[in-house]
Amino acid sequence: MRARACATASLIYSSTSVVGVEQIGSSSVVGLLAKPIVDIAVGLAAEHDLQPVHERLVGAGWIYRGDAGASGGHVYVLETQQWHRVAHLHVVDQEGEQWSNYLRLRNLLRRDPSARARYEAVKQQLAGQVADDRTAYTDGKTSIVHQPRRTGTSRLPTPPLGGPGTLSHPLTTLVERARLHRGVAHR
Repeated sequence: MRARACATASLIYSSTSVVGVEQIGSSSVVGLLAKPIVDIAVGLAAEHDLQPVHERLVGAGWIYRGDAGASGGHVYVLETQQWHRVAHLHVVDQEGEQWSNYLRLRNLLRRDPSARARYEAVKQQLAGQVADDRTAYTDGKTSIVHQPRRTGTSRLPTPPLGGPGTLSHPLTTLVERARLHRGVAHR
């Protein structure tokens, strides 16, 4: 399925309005805890026309989930079966803040082991606390991701660890631990 996602990215890259395609998210960082879902950002030229890109994506089997605005651009998902997502694709302005944020976070996590460890700890904590609530999980990650930008630093803050629902807590069940697994990324 990863090959299908990459082939789709190549297909849409041939559109004159697409100026960048990047793997983003936790699956783009080797060794980082990640869901088995590939995240892709597609950057459109400043005066872009989404329609040709939209038609190619939908024609290739991607499902349009709407415009998430500054929280993710135009969102598409790829499924192997209903509600079993294998890829997310975000179409955003390549000169916009969202594109920069995606690449800034990915690059920080790739180069800084301590930032990677702190981000992973937040993900583990959230998975233990709100594993079945995708919105709460995403909101929790978003707040930690935007914190370095608000404080003017390039480092992620250290999250509180060790409470119930975290991997380091003895009451965390094997089932909760099994929900988490290591991602595999391609550079």
